[in-house]
Amino acid sequence: MKTKKINYAFILLLIFGGLMTSCVKSDDFDTPDTSIDPPEIDGDTISISGVKAMYMQEVGVNSLEGFNGNEQLTFEGTKLYMTGYVISSDEAGNFHQEIILQDKSENPTSGIKMMIESNPLFTKFEVGRKVYVELDGFTIGFSNGTIALGIPTAGSDFVNKAPKSFDSKILRTPDKDSIVPLELNISDFQRKYDNLFIKLNNVEFPADIALGDNAKTFAAEPGEQYDAERTLESCDDNSTTALMTSTFADFKALKLPTGSGSLNAILTKTFNGSAYRVKLNISSDINFDQDRCDGEEPGDPSDPGDGGDMHVVDLPFHEDFDGLVDFESIALEGWTNQDVSGSSRLWEARSFDNNGYAQLTAYGANTPVETWLVTPGLDLSNSSNAELSFETKDGHYNGDALSVYISTDFNGNASNANWTELTDITISEGHSGGYGDNFIASGNVDLSAYEGEVIFVGFKYEGSDDGVSTTIQIDNVSVSEDGNGDGGDGGNGEDPEPPTGDAVLAFAGADFEDWQEFLDGLNQYGVQNYATQSSGSGIDGSASLHISTDPGTTDFNDYVFTANATSDLPSEYSKISFYMKGTADKSVSLNVYDEEGGYYTFNLQDLTSDEVISQSENNQYIGTVDTGGEWVLVSLDLSGISDLNVSDTSSDFFALKIGKEANYDLHFDNFTIE
Repeated sequence: MKTKKINYAFILLLIFGGLMTSCVKSDDFDTPDTSIDPPEIDGDTISISGVKAMYMQEVGVNSLEGFNGNEQLTFEGTKLYMTGYVISSDEAGNFHQEIILQDKSENPTSGIKMMIESNPLFTKFEVGRKVYVELDGFTIGFSNGTIALGIPTAGSDFVNKAPKSFDSKILRTPDKDSIVPLELNISDFQRKYDNLFIKLNNVEFPADIALGDNAKTFAAEPGEQYDAERTLESCDDNSTTALMTSTFADFKALKLPTGSGSLNAILTKTFNGSAYRVKLNISSDINFDQDRCDGEEPGDPSDPGDGGDMHVVDLPFHEDFDGLVDFESIALEGWTNQDVSGSSRLWEARSFDNNGYAQLTAYGANTPVETWLVTPGLDLSNSSNAELSFETKDGHYNGDALSVYISTDFNGNASNANWTELTDITISEGHSGGYGDNFIASGNVDLSAYEGEVIFVGFKYEGSDDGVSTTIQIDNVSVSEDGNGDGGDGGNGEDPEPPTGDAVLAFAGADFEDWQEFLDGLNQYGVQNYATQSSGSGIDGSASLHISTDPGTTDFNDYVFTANATSDLPSEYSKISFYMKGTADKSVSLNVYDEEGGYYTFNLQDLTSDEVISQSENNQYIGTVDTGGEWVLVSLDLSGISDLNVSDTSSDFFALKIGKEANYDLHFDNFTIE
């Protein structure tokens, strides 16, 4: 491997070559976020293309196409900042400790991968956020066949992840823009499109992996441990590539969609760099809502009971419609968005003030509208007291357009299913002069009559341009389980045992007596300003961590804090215990991190008394908290877990999260592990 270093004197010579600009203004028509202060740029700025040009000049090539050399270039002592837009997200777990940047939000010409030992990254570096990267200390070279920024790897030709301290070199700007995918065909793939956010149209998964008894999941087949690949075919020219999905992605167990259509993804390469692959940020970036190109039939959805390809999920279930592309039809995995009237009106994703929801109106429709939005199958086999809830908002009201139903035999075609209408629910109405100020809660719908069955919840919009044309918005569709559970989510019905004498603090300052010790033990994001030390309000008059919010405090589901591992953690463990009291309109979710930077999730759900909490599949904020003003003991069941990060004190160990736009008044004390 040949590594070169570049200093500021050399950069000054390049300024006159047109590779960079000292102007930090943007011509990309970004949407400014006034809550973020513009970063102080103490030097010159350079584009991603400019950085690559410097690399090419150093290694002596005119193009990177076909070049996989082992030479690297390290920036040292520079005052140089690379600009770019974030196009990757690790929120769904499909990207890990890397940020992909491209030069423009629309019609990009150059992209680059940044590798850094830090997570989560999406909470700070969201898709569409414009950033400046201070290049001093970074090395540019190749990783997995694509150009990347990181640090040199001893004895290797490839650059590796930079330490987590390097994320301080990535400076957020107030500018955030919608990323418009670059439309390509699979046959177009080449080096100049590496690390760009692209759109593939008219593609499908082959029938032998998408249909029938052999239908595959994204990445949860036996023997799959890291990244799984699923072939994608172009309906236009039969060219193929593969969709690459991490076995740590939260959508890994979903079945591949059976139709054809488009997908938005990042163009990357295989682990060894030998072939092009595409990689999703979230599963909803696939929109396969068209018939298959090969003529194969996914199954007859009009035949209830044959199983078809309906997707069934366990409880608890929650969908908040966040993170979807505005004005695109809802195409979430397992959901059905069906126009049964021929109006071509489908439920669309919309957002306002950072909150996503589903929306439909008959205003301007050429024909009457009847369109259904149906949940995945909800498995109530282990839930005797499950409850359904959702929220609605209406606009330009001129009559009731929404009705809600339950079916046990839905199989893809709303017209052929048997439906029972829900009548004891609240639906927003009456806002004829505009829109309601807030979403209205439906109330809790008792589903105990469906114990042991799989149900589907159907939201039917019915209207016309010359009749009822009310705009309806739907959000936060949730089905809770009964609290006895099957050990998969939430409380398992056991009473926790108090910590023993062997218990140690789960993280630095976890008794909140020494606030500075607590702060020093957190990762680089620190603690949210609504979480404070509360003296005299903890157990036996000690101090506690107090979380206090109202619906205007948080726009997103927040990481309140993430604590690093300490040297005192035991190598063998069975539980994490803590005490809490107070009230909350939404519940609390907790992450405990493993050796690879992933995490196990525990959701408190409805909490009123002492409880043992078992693992969950993902973060949820379903339920409320009300301890009646008393301290309750909560225990996280770690049985079956053997790979927690109990040794790397520079990496995450424990995180506490709360739901967005809700009232929280909670005290926490004495987090211990044993």
